[in-house]
Amino acid sequence: MQTLGSIEKATRMACPHCNQLLREEDVEAALDGEIVNCPYCGGAIKLPKEVVEKHQRSKYVGVSLDITC
Repeated sequence: MQTLGSIEKATRMACPHCNQLLREEDVEAALDGEIVNCPYCGGAIKLPKEVVEKHQRSKYVGVSLDITC
């Protein structure tokens, strides 16, 4: 049971029009602020500005820390 807490949860994004799961490339493009089309129904998907900004802020957190003494 202890290992269940350490399992990374899978998160996927679905099209708001047809509820089909989007491909990873489409999700990354949407998180970069682009308007993407659903490959299943062709509906346009644009994430809110707040979500894109939050993703941009958290994208590189902790990647390269320059700690000097």
